[in-house]
Amino acid sequence: MRIHLIAVVHGCEEPCAKLYGHPGLKIDTRVNDGSVPFTVGVHFQEFVHVISRPALDALFTSLNTARDFLDYLTRKQLTLSQKSFLIDGEEAFVGAYMQSQRGNRPYEIPLDKFPLTQDTFHVSKGYWLEYTNSSLRQTRIEAQEPSFVVDRLIEHMADEYENNALTTGQQLTLQEHAAAFRLLAAESRLGRQLISAALYQILAEDPGTFWSNVVESFDVPGLIYVWMTYPEIPSETSDDEFEDVLQNYLSLHMLVAQRKFRGAKLIFGIALPNPESNRTSRAFLVSDGSIWTKEMEMLAEVAEVEKGILRNVQATTCFSMR
Repeated sequence: MRIHLIAVVHGCEEPCAKLYGHPGLKIDTRVNDGSVPFTVGVHFQEFVHVISRPALDALFTSLNTARDFLDYLTRKQLTLSQKSFLIDGEEAFVGAYMQSQRGNRPYEIPLDKFPLTQDTFHVSKGYWLEYTNSSLRQTRIEAQEPSFVVDRLIEHMADEYENNALTTGQQLTLQEHAAAFRLLAAESRLGRQLISAALYQILAEDPGTFWSNVVESFDVPGLIYVWMTYPEIPSETSDDEFEDVLQNYLSLHMLVAQRKFRGAKLIFGIALPNPESNRTSRAFLVSDGSIWTKEMEMLAEVAEVEKGILRNVQATTCFSMR
């Protein structure tokens, strides 16, 4: 467990704007007492993120997953604890941080963007406005939109469990469900873009049959996702019968994926209806990649060879983000 100490400050926008020309608190790591008004220093024994409302708004409109937000706090603390900084409002710091990500790279503190004077990096106001007005931000918003399917899946399962509406798994404890969905929740926004792209790839295929795809987690080493979509189901098949079939068929897909990618530590299977299916059932399963037996090997081989499950999949899907 990592604990981040955060204090949120309200009502300083007007005096900060009058005194410094920007609405957010100034950050000066050289300050170690209360002698400089509306300025936050750094206490190295117990680092506290003192965040004003403009910075908080900038953070929550930009970093909308727990993974991204916590990564920012960790990187900020590490950098400000090791180097000297003068920051004209943390929202400017956030703006520079948001412009640091290109392609599949993670965000970083872009030290090369900040002028260095007397061993102190100066982050001047304007970076946040520069980012909000940039084509990068608009392109990122558009590119991220499909990834919210992952957010909706997490919310859907939480709602179904809370409403006692799960067909299977309702008897499991909240902790057991949370352990599985913490894997999805641990994905950054970029990670969710990449794994959701694998889903949309098979949603574009012929809706008259089953489709599946395998994609590796961008953020969690050793975790692979197996997406499976199903078509229209005969009306004479009851919901209970179909739930059993769906769970079993998803299990077979996961087993074949585990056989193909023996380096996987965890396999997360997700089954969803395609746009033309007449059912709404969803299935979620997680299996331990370290468990492998001769019986599992034989079953997986038969499923691939005779049923054609993941027969043409030779590598996990990888997408390049520009």
